[in-house]
Amino acid sequence: PTRPPGSSAHSVEGSRLGCRALGLVPPPRSARDDVGGRRIEQALDPRLDDLLAPEEFSSAFRALLAEAGVALDLALPLDLNALEAQVLPKQAIATQINQMASQLGIGPVALYLSSKVGPSAVPLSSAKPGIVIGTELLEKANDKARKFLVLKALKAITSHSAALLRGESTAGDGGGSDGGVNLDLVIAAWLQGFNPSWVAPGFDAERVSAMRSRLEPFLPTEISPNLGMMALEAASALPSLRGRVQSLANAWLHRTALLGIGDPANALEAISWGHGLDTLSADADARGTFVADHDDARDLVIFTVSDNYLEARKKLQLP
Repeated sequence: PTRPPGSSAHSVEGSRLGCRALGLVPPPRSARDDVGGRRIEQALDPRLDDLLAPEEFSSAFRALLAEAGVALDLALPLDLNALEAQVLPKQAIATQINQMASQLGIGPVALYLSSKVGPSAVPLSSAKPGIVIGTELLEKANDKARKFLVLKALKAITSHSAALLRGESTAGDGGGSDGGVNLDLVIAAWLQGFNPSWVAPGFDAERVSAMRSRLEPFLPTEISPNLGMMALEAASALPSLRGRVQSLANAWLHRTALLGIGDPANALEAISWGHGLDTLSADADARGTFVADHDDARDLVIFTVSDNYLEARKKLQLP
């Protein structure tokens, strides 16, 4: 059929993918196939991050995470006792996760089980790879949606971004309203740790200094000029990160996990679990309402019709 003026093969294919996410058309056979090891390795390859990460997470910011993001994990550890986490008994999902981790070259992953984290897979740290699996996640029948959440956690570990999912993003510079850590303040202090004379604009200097003291024991003992320059470049994007660190991190990880499973409908299903739904309605109007009401779901669906997603699929030689 004739395409509308100004359309492209990418935009036509993108519209088809977006419709699939809303459940308007069934996924093709390739999208229903099992997620293979080679595909997982390719999807989580950091060389694709220029296509997958939100533009606010610049290449300098991501490179700095790769070099020194482990400091955030170590300074802001997840409290396993508070989560009443227990070692995950050996079962199929444990084998599956460690097979995926092995394919990514990160070795055995410490796995825990908790009833406190809902139907999710919470990454612990890149220093000592670990994931907390929600009891509710094990009860879900949708294996591909579960894999989406596991891939999200694995990408957080490999990209050293697990800590960005914790705490609270807020445009202020005090503590989070829920008593949790303020991610804006953490990022400002982390960036200052590489260039102590740099002043984070719009932040209380004493609060930044106090947070920097908390982070410094975990930063590299010697800051190379290259690392310092990288931090200064990353700092230029700080205003665009304020109040959005956690949501931007989620967008990056969701997009990567989507590429890994190749099925927008099941990715959307997994996201809906995090919003308290047992399952996402098959009704297109209901799906559209859910997407419109939730930023993370909306970002995912918009991404499925983007040139970046289609280019990433092309690089993986996907239909």
